[in-house]
Amino acid sequence: MPKGKQRFRNRLFILRKCATLSQDEVCESVGVTKRTLYNYEHCILPIPSDKLMAFARLYRCSTDHILYFDDEKAVGNETGNK
Repeated sequence: MPKGKQRFRNRLFILRKCATLSQDEVCESVGVTKRTLYNYEHCILPIPSDKLMAFARLYRCSTDHILYFDDEKAVGNETGNK
């Protein structure tokens, strides 16, 4: 797997683990199946913009953070931005 894809996969996985959410909880919140979540986390399928926004809301971070366009959370209490 190319390095950029591996980083993206790791970001989704790390965000899920840091949020202490199960795959089932994430799937229910985002509105996808476990298979689809797996495919997103392993860069098998691109994430549609509506699902990307759902991940950002769930994990309380920016879409840029998920896509590695920044290295800090851009939403929530960590930076003081709202």
